[in-house]
Amino acid sequence: QNDDAQCIRASEITIQLDVWSRKPSSAECRKIIDALKRRLEVFEYTLSANAVVGEGYVEGDRIFRDADGRTWHGVLTVTFNVEQN
Repeated sequence: QNDDAQCIRASEITIQLDVWSRKPSSAECRKIIDALKRRLEVFEYTLSANAVVGEGYVEGDRIFRDADGRTWHGVLTVTFNVEQN
């Protein structure tokens, strides 16, 4: 998606961060996901080429059991606008 506001051409880049835990409950995955969200709020984004426009925003998160029935799986999806040259 292009964002031509203020003559800046940017594309949305979405990343997925995955975490796993074998603790008896999903609490550890929730703790890690929440820590990642807090860190993303203050992280200074630098790229070797182009630049991040604005801040990243959380698209969503979820926690579920993996197919093995023992492992909790946490997923955090974050989207950034990255300037195009």
